[in-house]
Amino acid sequence: MLLQVKNQTFLLITVEGCYCDAIQNLINFAEFIKARALLE
Repeated sequence: MLLQVKNQTFLLITVEGCYCDAIQNLINFAEFIKARALLE
């Protein structure tokens, strides 16, 4: 479910042409997943 949301967000941002923002968004998402994994 989260992966689907991430992909949709990534597509939305890249369609707008903001690749730097898209990369930062993916990095933030990866950090979120790592933090969540630590909590579990």
